[in-house]
Amino acid sequence: MEETAITVTLNQITLEVKFYLSQTAQNIIEVGKRLMQAKEMLPHGEFGKWLDSNFGLSQSTAQKFMKCAERFGNAVSIRDLNFTQMIALLSLPESETEKSIAEKAADFKPNLIRQINWLINTKSREINSNANLKTKRQW
Repeated sequence: MEETAITVTLNQITLEVKFYLSQTAQNIIEVGKRLMQAKEMLPHGEFGKWLDSNFGLSQSTAQKFMKCAERFGNAVSIRDLNFTQMIALLSLPESETEKSIAEKAADFKPNLIRQINWLINTKSREINSNANLKTKRQW
């Protein structure tokens, strides 16, 4: 009897975690939108104090949330990503990010997160390679 209760509880927790994970990206975007609103309402120099006293957030973390809201606020296919993946995508050029996310979402929806990670790694290598080529050409 006790084993069944534990299984039901773990199953419920599993379902809840899956539910909240599926909402992670949208929640990040919504937090970012609200932080942008609050920043506009507060006097200059007060945003950091407000963040710290109400949430224990640094301004750099808040900036990441707000940047995600600006960049991904209208992207439907982004909802399966977590905060770390969204932040990593911010390092890519905006046109590449939007185009690639749309392509990957259409082609690989069941494995979107794995594909986005692959995309981030590939584009980062390309950017680094291009930067190295430019440096070599200057010499």
